[in-house]
Amino acid sequence: NTSSGSSTYKWDFGDGTNSTSSAPQHKFISTSATDKTFSVKLKSISSNSCTDSITMNLIVHPKPDFNITSKPDRGCSPVRALFSKIPGVKKYTWSYNNIAFGSSGDIYNTFQNLTTTTKKVTVQLIAADANTCLDTATKVITVYPKPTARFSISSQTILVLEEEQFTNLSTSAASYTWNFGDNGTSTIYSPKHTYSVEGEYPVTLVVTSDQGCRDTFSLADKIVVIKETDIKMPN
Repeated sequence: NTSSGSSTYKWDFGDGTNSTSSAPQHKFISTSATDKTFSVKLKSISSNSCTDSITMNLIVHPKPDFNITSKPDRGCSPVRALFSKIPGVKKYTWSYNNIAFGSSGDIYNTFQNLTTTTKKVTVQLIAADANTCLDTATKVITVYPKPTARFSISSQTILVLEEEQFTNLSTSAASYTWNFGDNGTSTIYSPKHTYSVEGEYPVTLVVTSDQGCRDTFSLADKIVVIKETDIKMPN
């Protein structure tokens, strides 16, 4: 209020409310999807009942409502997600767990899960429109743990038809697929296997979790299968 020579005031905020304070505060609320104009009128009255009035238009912009889209929004660790541009957004501020990771649309971010349980990450976007009006949106990214495939063997070198024991050391897996390198396979947790032909055989284990996440492990050295030898002594 910059009036002078006045003793009392009458405010009309143009939304059905009014005030007689000298310098009031008022909250203008609009649920319109477009700009809404409020005609604010101030009437000043002197001690001699002389009056003057002034009207000013106040424009209230609509509050934006932004939604986050990500591709994908779940998957096996690591999850590399694309956060697409949002119509109407002029300024982006992306973060998760108080970590900022970008200020634009069509932005990628990778989410890791090094635990053995499912991890849910809440991504937050504080976005501004062309009128600098702000909205905060969130999106949950689900990151499944990746299983770990590992195993050990009873011996690196064995005889033909000798039994080899495979000891499963994998974690966070639900199913197991063994390839023994001689067209033999198994889905047992810790199988045994015999080789009928001498040679060198690479062994691979593929493990899969309940969420379909996979990991593969192969021996650094092949299993060596040799024939049993005979020693003949003259009589």
